[in-house]
Amino acid sequence: MAVDWRAIGQKVKHLRLAGRATQDYVAGRAGVTQATVSKLEAGGMAVSVEALEGIAKASGGRMILDIVPEGVGSVRGEAEWEA
Repeated sequence: MAVDWRAIGQKVKHLRLAGRATQDYVAGRAGVTQATVSKLEAGGMAVSVEALEGIAKASGGRMILDIVPEGVGSVRGEAEWEA
């Protein structure tokens, strides 16, 4: 199963905009560049778990990572997310 970076980027952007934060602000708080935040939001860049956690926190959210047995529905958080 591939990571859906487009969906992750959309969630990050939604949180950032809801908090009225700029990409520069999020990048500075997360320790990444503004270009990284922009590319992630556009679904065009994969980032490390550490970077994603920092971006999530700086955007006003938190990251939930879960590992489940094969064949058990979707990844935790996918079904719970409502934009």
